[in-house]
Amino acid sequence: MRNKMPSSKEFLKNSINLHADLAKDLLSLSESNLPEGSLNRFEIGSIIIFLAGVEKILNIAFGILYIAGEVKWEDIVFKSFLQPPSGFIECHVGLYGKIKKLGELGVDITPLLDIVEFRNHFVHSSSIYFGYSVELDESLKNFDFVPNGPQITYSSSFSINWTSEKIDYYTENILEVISRFLDTTDWRKGMRKLINKIEKLPKFMNQDIESINAEGFELPVNKVPYLNDKYIGERLSYLLSN
Repeated sequence: MRNKMPSSKEFLKNSINLHADLAKDLLSLSESNLPEGSLNRFEIGSIIIFLAGVEKILNIAFGILYIAGEVKWEDIVFKSFLQPPSGFIECHVGLYGKIKKLGELGVDITPLLDIVEFRNHFVHSSSIYFGYSVELDESLKNFDFVPNGPQITYSSSFSINWTSEKIDYYTENILEVISRFLDTTDWRKGMRKLINKIEKLPKFMNQDIESINAEGFELPVNKVPYLNDKYIGERLSYLLSN
């Protein structure tokens, strides 16, 4: 990377391809001849794994956009009490929020939202109910309103035409659309600036910072956050400053 910057697509593809391949592997194990509406556990697992890859590629993309100056820190880390440690760029926005923000920037990957909605319904749709329900009386002609509970409900079905071809399509589409947009930004210039600055930072031997007397500093690795706070800064602020 130091000698030649990769293309945007090359920079991003590993963050989703592993998940896409695993999603297809899971789908190949899918049960055949299942009755309509039956729970297809491999299909569900495939979608969840694939969308985890989508989350990762979008997190990396937003980190790159931050380096390029296209988004602000508050766009990706909006809770002050969840600030990443010095040296790290993370994106804490949910999948819906990332897709919406990309849309504001002119990057349309909204076709994914249908799959996200299916996933969210299966993962999050659960409840405990105390209240009235409608039941037929003994004559089977009239309705009674009967209080009862608890009733525990959760999604146990999944109905979506999910195929390996769709996984390939969405993977390539996401890579193409996002990398094309990244190529219109100055992310390479920003990345080179960071690399040049970090190469000029001082190197230390362990004895150089042995004088630091703080709890937990017995191990060398525990001194890394101190150095990052001093030379890198939260939000990479020292590296990004002129």
